[in-house]
Amino acid sequence: MRNWKNLIEYQWKKRFELICDKKSKAILNEYKLKSKQLELELLNANEEINRLRMNKNEHDESLKKSFMRGICALNMEAMAVLLKDEKDLNIINEEKQRQYYKHKGSFYEYPADYASKNSNTKIIKF
Repeated sequence: MRNWKNLIEYQWKKRFELICDKKSKAILNEYKLKSKQLELELLNANEEINRLRMNKNEHDESLKKSFMRGICALNMEAMAVLLKDEKDLNIINEEKQRQYYKHKGSFYEYPADYASKNSNTKIIKF
């Protein structure tokens, strides 16, 4: 009788172990699949973040350039109003260019230098 009881217990134990093994493998596969999906979502989210950062940087650069163009245009308009004469404005621009070439150490004479030497143009200095 004892052998019969041990045999039944052994078979029941094996069936129970097989069922538990199958369930644990199914759960393991489910979590592996979920893990892969989450890794893919994370990768997509990181790519989206990088793309948005690049777009933000490009947008910031274009905005900065636009503001600088606006400021330069505003300064030119203010100078035009204050000087009230386009000729004076050109003279000032030529003087600034001359100073730039002088500072740069250029050996070439700026074309306006030749014109100012040979004409009666008055140079305004600030």
